[in-house]
Amino acid sequence: MRLASAEDWALPAGRLHLLEVVPDTAARPTRVPLSLNQRNHLAALSGGGASVWLAGAGHLPHRLDAADLQRAAAGLARRHSALQMSGTGDPGASHGWRHPPESWTYRVTSRDTTGGEQARRLLRAHLDRVCRPRPDAPAFTLAAVTHPGGTTLVIAADHFHLDAVSLPLLLDDAVALLAHPTPPPGPATVDLPEAGCFVTRAAAWAAAPRIAADDPRLERWYDLMDLTGDRLPTFPLDLGVGAGETAPHRSAFARIADPGATEALTEAGRAFGASTAALCLTTFANAVRRLGGPDELPVLVPVQTRAAGDERAVGWFTTTVPVLLHADGGPFDPAAVAAALARGTTAADLPLDQVLASLRRPLARARNDVFMLSYLDYRRVPGHETARALGAVQVSAPTDCDDVQVWVARTAEGLQARVRHPDTAAARRTVADLLDAWTAELRRSTSLAPAGC
Repeated sequence: MRLASAEDWALPAGRLHLLEVVPDTAARPTRVPLSLNQRNHLAALSGGGASVWLAGAGHLPHRLDAADLQRAAAGLARRHSALQMSGTGDPGASHGWRHPPESWTYRVTSRDTTGGEQARRLLRAHLDRVCRPRPDAPAFTLAAVTHPGGTTLVIAADHFHLDAVSLPLLLDDAVALLAHPTPPPGPATVDLPEAGCFVTRAAAWAAAPRIAADDPRLERWYDLMDLTGDRLPTFPLDLGVGAGETAPHRSAFARIADPGATEALTEAGRAFGASTAALCLTTFANAVRRLGGPDELPVLVPVQTRAAGDERAVGWFTTTVPVLLHADGGPFDPAAVAAALARGTTAADLPLDQVLASLRRPLARARNDVFMLSYLDYRRVPGHETARALGAVQVSAPTDCDDVQVWVARTAEGLQARVRHPDTAAARRTVADLLDAWTAELRRSTSLAPAGC
């Protein structure tokens, strides 16, 4: 999937259909444990934070109507337990609710739009309103813009329900469901591969035994805190925001490697025993260093927590691991970065709330956001081929921010980077220079090989 910006999301003019889940007040939900990600997310929203939705959109060559959206939404809700959940909205709540999806109805409102900007504005307002956790229904939606050339289909949900991997899975399922005329609330007749159950996985995480105080994996976090002065990592270059300040976010995008360069990068990585993800991290660190960054770079890296059987499961299956990079007076070395990434990944099974509770000294928050770099090879995600055929894009809600987050997406088109940063003049200059330097570092790395090889 291509990464796109909510600010510049291109939609066609046409007839806009917006779906909303309508709960049955007589239905009796089941109390279920929430994952740590979900609990933290609800706690942040309880303070009045903006909706944090994720959306996947793609082009279908045929026109859809309101009944099509209702049918697809009903099928997705029956199939994926994460879409059956709701959050209580109470700070510190450890549980949520699982609702019987057959009790819901789906209301669709439709109107003609005069241009793509109007369609985008109306869709954004809809997502901001319905993709926000509530106690009585899930915060997910489908939308469509129909036009003479076909349909732009949108599937969106609050982050509470899903992660980035979930979007191509949902698009793939929706295409299959739309190809079979089974009207809701009739039984699902589409023969889809088995989907894992996020509710079950969240319950298992909640029931996991506490980690031992002497667990050696905790040392990964202790080393990071010793380096940062008990703070989570922050981007080391000028962003134009002071302590306690935030700014509206801006997203900068770049194709940092074309398909040929990406394959060459993968081959170069093999010579070092380094993955493509590790080489992306190496070249990023070297680009930061060229712009005045440090020889020691702590960064958080999101990793997937999907296990066997979760390959087609929708939900929030990620955690964050600490990675400490050391340059030793010269450029960051791919083999050393690969080893640091591997060490950090060993901490993936540690619940972050327990990690923070175990710290030797209290955590100091320098910024609201944290400096992180994520790498995702979409080619390995089930549903990728469908997403590619749809020309699918992944869009995230706009929010305020005070630090840098980086996402690298690998597709058949190579490597694309999205850098989310505060929308200040200083940050715009810094990020533009960073993307140029990073692209040059990646180009240079395709010809690298260890000495003696």
